[in-house]
Amino acid sequence: MIKKANIFIDKYYNWEELSKIGNLKLLNSTYYFFVLIPIVVNILKGIEKNAKIIAFSEEYGITIGLPFSWQKLYFSSIAFVIGKLIYLYYCPKLIKDYENFDEFAKTGKSMFYINDLAIGDIKFQKTVKINFGEKEINSNPDLQIPNHVQFNNSRAYFKNKFLIARILTALLFGAGIVLLVNVMFQKFWFTISYIIN
Repeated sequence: MIKKANIFIDKYYNWEELSKIGNLKLLNSTYYFFVLIPIVVNILKGIEKNAKIIAFSEEYGITIGLPFSWQKLYFSSIAFVIGKLIYLYYCPKLIKDYENFDEFAKTGKSMFYINDLAIGDIKFQKTVKINFGEKEINSNPDLQIPNHVQFNNSRAYFKNKFLIARILTALLFGAGIVLLVNVMFQKFWFTISYIIN
């Protein structure tokens, strides 16, 4: 049972999959709510909750307060911000910065860069064979490992590092998405109900 859970987590909640969410523009826009909503709350704190407005010689009573959907947006943004901070701290640089080998190659960085990322990770050095081209002791070109293979092997190794951080990131991103979708569905349903009635 535990083995199946680990396989599931490694397959769907690895850094490559979480990176797809972590790099979404929508996720980055939630930072506005994280900053804006507390400002609005502080402004509304000084205003009387029940106000009367006179328009066209008629008096209207309105209630001033933070809509419930804004509260959900704020909690959604908190979940995204904390999830993004964990993602930024724990997601391996090779995955966070480069979606594929072509992106990595365009930077002009050598394969030594990948080795530098893994300094101190003995398991990495035993698991992933890094080949440094002309610096390699074995000069037989048939035994040389192509750079893109080394890159992909390294990504495959790094994508499942830091299990607890991956689970927390996935849970926080998931909570943020659920709250955001809930608000969007409520607004959609409110609009449809208004049009029908």
